[in-house]
Parts: sequence; structure tokens; C-alpha cells
Amino acid sequence: MPSIGRSQDTFEKSSVDPSDGERNDHETFRNAKAQDGKTKRVANKMQPTSQQAKRARLPKKGTSGGSHPTLQASRDESNLNPPMEASPVGQQRPGTSNAAAAAHNSGSPSQPPMASRRTVTSAPQTSHTTPSPRRISVSVCSSAYEHNVKGFVSKLTELQTRQPRLIADVRFRSLPYNDIDSFKFPSSDPVDVMVLCHSVQNRGFSITNVLNALYEKHLQYCHDVIGKKKLAVIVHDFSDCKPKTLEVRMESFRRSQPLAFELVDTVIVCGSLEVPGKIEMRDEDITRLTTFFKQARYEPKENTADKKSFVDTVLGKFGF
Repeated sequence: MPSIGRSQDTFEKSSVDPSDGERNDHETFRNAKAQDGKTKRVANKMQPTSQQAKRARLPKKGTSGGSHPTLQASRDESNLNPPMEASPVGQQRPGTSNAAAAAHNSGSPSQPPMASRRTVTSAPQTSHTTPSPRRISVSVCSSAYEHNVKGFVSKLTELQTRQPRLIADVRFRSLPYNDIDSFKFPSSDPVDVMVLCHSVQNRGFSITNVLNALYEKHLQYCHDVIGKKKLAVIVHDFSDCKPKTLEVRMESFRRSQPLAFELVDTVIVCGSLEVPGKIEMRDEDITRLTTFFKQARYEPKENTADKKSFVDTVLGKFGF
């Protein structure tokens, strides 16, 4: 039967040797096992080690408990991968955590930030201290008799009684009638604050800058040794004491005899100063005189007459 023979031949040719099948099965098993090992190693790399997981589960020191995996992981990454070198100002240094960098930039609670710790120094300023007020000694000086200014001296004594912290004492000083240019106050009895009184009925209205001026050199001397801020001049005994008339006389005095206003602080024109309680002086002029006394108490008391006489003596020896 020829067909059957061909079938058997075909079957015999298509059959596989059993030893060859076993080899194929073992080879397939080894390949599958090797592939499974690679898969497990990749999975193990993706999972944290037991030591890293244990470190991540540990609570942070100084806290009440609980885990901080995120902060610990960031610290591990910082330790494993330190950042690049940065600028020393305002940036994190290598090997430091974010918290340490923030503390470095902002400063500790007991210290201000680095920017605020910069101090700006300014140039030293000199302090100008105002001298303390003192009690002044008033000298009423005149080449006329004392009774001609008795009312004025009495007025100043009343002011001394009302304001004892302003005026310490009031006294009259007589000036020479002739040769007043060469007169000097004694160094043993200097003048503190001076009020020069001149009567127009006695020697006319010639103070400075005019022919036969009486006080041009003397006022210059008083200006040098006493000081302008402590000098006053009162021209008195005008018969017409109307306010308008006195204003005209004062303006004429200022124009014709300007040196008097340059050498002294306060200038007053008025009527009689003889009778106590009835002096012919305007209230505004009395107020000006009181203001003059209050300002004079801030001036130094020491007298420069000795210094000036010494300088004059030295200059005289050298022919100056």
C-alpha cells in the first residue's frame, strides 16, 4: 500500500528527537530565569535600601516626634551631591543645608542681618553751647552831677528789686568833665555793663562825628574793653518830649553821628532823668533798656582793659 508508506515516511521525517526537545526546554528555562533576575535587579534599584528607609523613618532631633522623610531625603541628596561653588553673599555654600543657608543670610535672632549691621559714620559735629545767664552790675556814667540822673538810677534800683536774678547792683560813676579821651577805668574796679548818660543842656548834642565831639575816643575805648553788647547811650534833657519829636531827633542823630550807633548796642533820646518817679522816658524805651540788660547777661563779665593796655604798651615800645 504505497500511500501508507508515504505517510509513515512523512511521520518519521517530522518527528523530533526527544533529547533535542529536552535541550530546548532547559535553554528556554534558563533564558526566562535570567530575564527574571534582570527585572528584580531593576526593581531593587528603584526601591530604597533598608538602611536608607530606616534613616528616613527616624524623627528629626530636637522635635516632638514624627518622621521627616522629605527633609531627610533632601539632606541625603545634599550630602551625596553637594552644590556648585556659589557667591559668598546671598547664596548657599557647598555642603550646607537650605536651613543653614537661610540662617546665614538672615542672621541669628540675637544678631541683625548682615546688611543691617553696617554702620554709617558721619563727620563729628561741634556743639555750640549757649552761655548761662548771669547777674549783671550796671554802671551809670556821666560827666554831669549825680543828681541830674538821680531819677534814672532810682528806676534801675526798682528794676533790680523786681528782677533780682537780672541785676546784681546799680551804681553811679563820675566821668571827667575835661580830657575824657584819656580817661581809663581802673583795672581794680572794672565796668561790667555801662550806660553813658549825656545831658544836652550841659554840653550840647555832640557825641561823635561832629565838631567838638565829646565821646568819640572814649566810646571807642569802652567798645574795646567792655564790649558793644554791654554798652548803652542815653541823650537826655530834651525839652520837647512828644513821641513824634523824639523820633525826628533820633533819626537826625543816626544820620549825623553814625559812629555812636556802631560802637554801642542801644541808643535812647528822652527828657529829664532827674526826679525819681517822674523820669521823662517813653515806656517803649524802658522796655528796650530792659531787653538790653537781659541780653547783656549772656556776655562775659571779664574786662579786657588790662589786656588792651598791655598790648598798647608793647606796641608803643616798637613805635606803632
